[in-house]
Amino acid sequence: MPEYAAPQDKASRSWLRRVVTPPPADDSAGLPQWRERMFFFTLGPGLILGLLAYLMALPVLAKNAHYLVIVLDSVMLALTLTLFVLRQLPLATRVALLLLMIYGIGLAVMVTIGPLSSGPFWLFSIPILAALYLGLRPALLGLALNLATLLVLTWYTYTGQVVWAESLAAYQDQWLIIVSNFLFLNAATAIPVAILVGGLEGSLRRQRIVALELDRERDLLSQEVASRRRSEEALRLSERRYRDLIDSITDLIYTQDLQGRFLSANQATAAIFGYPPSELVGREGSQFMLPEHREAFYAEYLPTLRSEGFMSGLSQYLDAQGQKHYIEYRSTLVRPEKGEPYISGSGRDVTDRVLARQRLKQLEAQLLQSQKMEAMGTLAGGIAHDFNNVLASMLGFTELVLTDLPPDSPHRGDLEQVLKAGERAKGMVRRILTFSRHSESGRSPVAVQPVVAEALDLLRTSVPATITVERRLVAPRAMVLADPSQINQVVMNLATNAFQAMGSGGGVLNVTLEPVALDPEQAASFADLKPGPYLRLTVNDTGQGMDPKTMRHIFEPFFTTKDKSEGSGMGLAMVHNIVKNHGGQVTVHSRLGRGSVFEVHLPLLTGPTPPLPESPEQQVETGGGERVLLVDDEQPVGEMGRDMLEGLGYRVSLRLSGREALADLRRSPQDYDLVITDLTMPHTTGDELARDLYEIAPELPVVIATGYGGHLPQGELPPNVRLLLSKPYTRREMAQTVRRALEPA
Repeated sequence: MPEYAAPQDKASRSWLRRVVTPPPADDSAGLPQWRERMFFFTLGPGLILGLLAYLMALPVLAKNAHYLVIVLDSVMLALTLTLFVLRQLPLATRVALLLLMIYGIGLAVMVTIGPLSSGPFWLFSIPILAALYLGLRPALLGLALNLATLLVLTWYTYTGQVVWAESLAAYQDQWLIIVSNFLFLNAATAIPVAILVGGLEGSLRRQRIVALELDRERDLLSQEVASRRRSEEALRLSERRYRDLIDSITDLIYTQDLQGRFLSANQATAAIFGYPPSELVGREGSQFMLPEHREAFYAEYLPTLRSEGFMSGLSQYLDAQGQKHYIEYRSTLVRPEKGEPYISGSGRDVTDRVLARQRLKQLEAQLLQSQKMEAMGTLAGGIAHDFNNVLASMLGFTELVLTDLPPDSPHRGDLEQVLKAGERAKGMVRRILTFSRHSESGRSPVAVQPVVAEALDLLRTSVPATITVERRLVAPRAMVLADPSQINQVVMNLATNAFQAMGSGGGVLNVTLEPVALDPEQAASFADLKPGPYLRLTVNDTGQGMDPKTMRHIFEPFFTTKDKSEGSGMGLAMVHNIVKNHGGQVTVHSRLGRGSVFEVHLPLLTGPTPPLPESPEQQVETGGGERVLLVDDEQPVGEMGRDMLEGLGYRVSLRLSGREALADLRRSPQDYDLVITDLTMPHTTGDELARDLYEIAPELPVVIATGYGGHLPQGELPPNVRLLLSKPYTRREMAQTVRRALEPA
């Protein structure tokens, strides 16, 4: 049973606690909450004091037989307690019921007992309580109710219809004054209270409105702040995406102020210049330009942007490491609605494209030079061929005369001088052919000293008389693995460069060739050389010399300090490439006004030395009556060759054209043991004759004589071509060639 009673007791205690606990009210409470609280404290103490007054007045009322008042007081006390407990009723309803009860008590007391009782006090409180809880109009209504009640009671008093009228007969003259004072005091008390309460209520209402407005403004402000925060966050996120987008572009994106200082730059721009974007901001674009271009930045770039609003072009810039970049840019002047104008631009690193274009121009120039040299070689070859034919007749007939001339003839010395002059002319033609050739022969062991001597002999004819050439060639048997024509070109280019450096003022050119051995310490002073034996070629001139800046570029293609009419600038570059390809190295030492020294080191061949050329005094091999068909369109050359061969013991038939020779061979190829034909002939050339003969008599050997120095411009020769004979040839060369050609294949 106790476990079931406990919840009821708890509910009872909770209800009682709610009944005796006053309504809450704080600084934020409005007038209705305060009225609830005041009503609680009006009824609560009123019930206690009213109960005491009721208990004290009960005996008196009973003694005087005022039973109606007792009933009314009891009812009023019970109703007041009910109003105190029932808080769920609206305050206005409870106040109206309370005022009706007060009026009923006051009226009953006034009617039964008279004005000398508590009745006037009950009536007096009605307008005040109405003003306090209900406002001015209910207060005025209470005053009007009291006025009507007192006027009715006054009428009853004067007419004697109430029991207590006789006791107040002596005060009938003052009654109206008492009633007037009562009403005046009642109004003077109730109306200010109503006005005060109304004012407080209006003030609280306005305060409440202001508070609501403030709350609304605060909410709006909070929403705006939140919206701004969201907007700022969104702005940062767009900005971040914009920055990521700009940084992801490989082209240069930048902004500048009107003085050319960077305001912003993407990662590509920063990477080009070698600075972080934060360090790039604030720097002028001219700081990264070549000194010779900075003036144009201020004189053209910025003024054009300010006046025309647009500028584009190609500029050269230097990064933090000093590397040159070619930037193709487009800059535009931006005039925003707010803020200062600025420059917005984009660019692209076109260094590779520019360098490729420059390289293409270099290659075009090199191709043009190559074509010129090829044309020169063709011209030189043609001249040499014709000149060799002339020399062939001169040397051949001179040698034939010397052969038949008695040893004590007074003319032998003169003819020997003619023969020597012809040999020198033959060497000059051979050097011209070597210089003009473009095809590279394979590398083989080469004695360098004769090549150097031959190149210097060739240059002697073109050296000004004011320049003295001194040579010291002390490596007669020193050999390197090389292409002799390229070694010749190295000497020619170095010597020519020295002649041009000395100019018309003259000077001394000293050429030295000597073997050297580089130990590890000496080899360490060179970039690409190892210790070991080398052949050193030194070319020393007394020209104007070079400064360090020029020396850093002399081996670059097309670099030159001379006028265009003095060369293409390829000479030293070709020297560098040739020497490097041969496993060597070329170095230069120079000072302004002190001349220049070029040194070429080439790896020296070690091991057995090839035999020297045969001595001219050796015995000439003769024939044994073999039959030779000699073909040459130059009749003097052909007759000279026929006489030379017949003097060597051969039987010779001479034909002056390829067609004539081919017709003879078609009739009876077995009549001949050997065919010697000139290469360049009209209608049918020597190689064509050899091919036709190979179809007729493939076993018949052929020797081709050529004035091109032993080189043929045509393709491969047929197998029946045994040897080549270079014009002009000597009696010994002819004899050796014929004997080798007649040997079994």
